[in-house]
Amino acid sequence: MEKKLLSYFDRIAIVHLNARVDRYRDLVRELRRMGIGITDSKVCIPDAPMPSDANGFPNKGVYGNFLSHLDILKSAHADHLQTVWTLEDDAIFSHRFVRQQGGIAHFLAHANWDICYFGHTLIEDLKSLPVGFPRHNGPFYWAHCYAVHARILPRLIQSRIHRMTL
Repeated sequence: MEKKLLSYFDRIAIVHLNARVDRYRDLVRELRRMGIGITDSKVCIPDAPMPSDANGFPNKGVYGNFLSHLDILKSAHADHLQTVWTLEDDAIFSHRFVRQQGGIAHFLAHANWDICYFGHTLIEDLKSLPVGFPRHNGPFYWAHCYAVHARILPRLIQSRIHRMTL
């Protein structure tokens, strides 16, 4: 049986609002397609922060989402994890991603990576790559599904904290 992507990661952290039962149900189905049970010991759904103001973000929801991602990164660092896979509750996995998850796990285990965005819009860059991971050093727009390696956590957390104080 081919290795599942779950086996590579120390934790899968999910950004989710408890009130969104519809998204939870859909996420359970998506994870099942990946061979991952929502109750697996590596899967965690931290409580979502509910800020009282927007703190300079477009609205309280965007700020709360930002805080959720930051809390996941801080928790991974505090728990001395080597790898954490973060996804939002509306993540959808392509058939290719599901089929190639063993190859993706192998690639990550043997590559020197810091952040890996599983959901992106770099379609043209993917065509010639067997696992679909182009190197990218520019801005990104989606945070629905990404992985972080321990070596980048301190710098990433500090840059996020700095963003809050601007």
